[in-house]
Amino acid sequence: MSTSLVATGTQTDVVFVDTLHLSSDVGPDCWGRTRAQQVEISVYLHLQSSFLTAAGRSDDVLDSVHYGHLSKAITSKVVGSSFNGAEKLVAAVAEEAFALAGEAAKEVRVVVNMPKQILLAEALCVDITIPRGQAATPVIRKISVVDLILPVIIGVNPPERQAKQRVITNIVFHEAPGDRPLLNYSEIVVGIVKNIESSAYLTLEKFVLEICIELRTLFRCGDYEMEERSYPDMIGVSPVCTKLQPPLSAPLSMQYSKLMSTTDPNIDRISSLCRPLFEEVHSSHPSFMWAGVFGSVSRGTQRPDHDSDVDIVVGYSPDSDFLVDVCGSQSLFLKRLPETLGAEVDVIPFVQQSKTFRGQSGYLLQQGYARMKKAGETMSHIRRTLLSIEAEPMSPEHEALRLSLLQEALSVIHLVKIPGDPFYASLQLTMWEILAEEETIQAYLQGNVDHQALEGILRILTDAMNTASLKGMKKSAEETFRRAGLVPLG
Repeated sequence: MSTSLVATGTQTDVVFVDTLHLSSDVGPDCWGRTRAQQVEISVYLHLQSSFLTAAGRSDDVLDSVHYGHLSKAITSKVVGSSFNGAEKLVAAVAEEAFALAGEAAKEVRVVVNMPKQILLAEALCVDITIPRGQAATPVIRKISVVDLILPVIIGVNPPERQAKQRVITNIVFHEAPGDRPLLNYSEIVVGIVKNIESSAYLTLEKFVLEICIELRTLFRCGDYEMEERSYPDMIGVSPVCTKLQPPLSAPLSMQYSKLMSTTDPNIDRISSLCRPLFEEVHSSHPSFMWAGVFGSVSRGTQRPDHDSDVDIVVGYSPDSDFLVDVCGSQSLFLKRLPETLGAEVDVIPFVQQSKTFRGQSGYLLQQGYARMKKAGETMSHIRRTLLSIEAEPMSPEHEALRLSLLQEALSVIHLVKIPGDPFYASLQLTMWEILAEEETIQAYLQGNVDHQALEGILRILTDAMNTASLKGMKKSAEETFRRAGLVPLG
């Protein structure tokens, strides 16, 4: 028994059962197998204040909540049963708790820890609070990725730059109230790991910021088809790097304070606000040469009844280094420009190939979009073809088809590795797996057969996340075109 606060903020007494070690089928585990897996369940009964008073006065065991009966009821309900997701397991446990406690329970909090959900993490923890009532829906939904191990190069000393270190990270997702399926957090973590572990950092602060940026990109771009599942009311995400003492918390806010209304901005106002930041970035990254506003804000055609995003193209000299200059400055722009302007900002990097270029950003965006669209269509065709092969795709009878598909994969690589492409930076992060196999694919097409390497390439080409990531980028680009009043090519 303890004292706590219910979701409404009032104080309540709590009867809780801490960490029942059970097994149940709650959907696919970290290896994609749907079968019973380990679950650790804790249940908290938030009691009506009158209940404790009555039980205390009578000193009768019949007037109390029997935690032994509660444990047995939950065990009986969970073991041997199948649930279509952890949220369904939570609902079933809460139902048993309400049935046992009767009118004494004001609300029930259920915490489910699943050690086998995410391969690189200690556990995925689902923490949901449900009030009493026939139409009750969860009022608190908190999902934690516990002790995610990310191997990255981090630090400033020479030995730290030579080998990856294990950085243990905890990420807490705060979902808005509601009764709906959870997001696919396993895929979200895969997206984070895919882009973060291939990078290098000097400080933990930079590492945490990049996780924030990656999460923002995932939720805004709809990567891994999250946009189609439509969760517009996600409250926020809080990455925490546990290696820092005290722990560093970098909350990701989904809302920006409106320092400047973008329904009535002008170029001079934006320039004066952003100039200190641009000068700061130029001093640390001299290859950053200019920035320009485009779209409805630049034309003064933004709608007066709502705020508009500010679309900014930033130009770099032809000799700029992609990792040091482009990626390094993009992190600053993505963090500081929204804070400076008080609005969401789309930042498009552009490596300038001509000293005279300044006004063709729209055309270059359209060309980049057309290449990205073609790459996405080709990747989808490759994946569909490989999945349609009934026999083993490595069998000799499919040699001609393999050669054709690898030639298509090579064309995708050529489409996404053009440095002057406005989407170049994002494409390098999204398509890094297939880009890393360019030499191997070329060698195979020239007759240098490596069957083990080929199997790895075919696995990459059938990975749904690659096509879904391109699809998410394409949707984000189309939204940028819509706001800018441009028509995509292709």
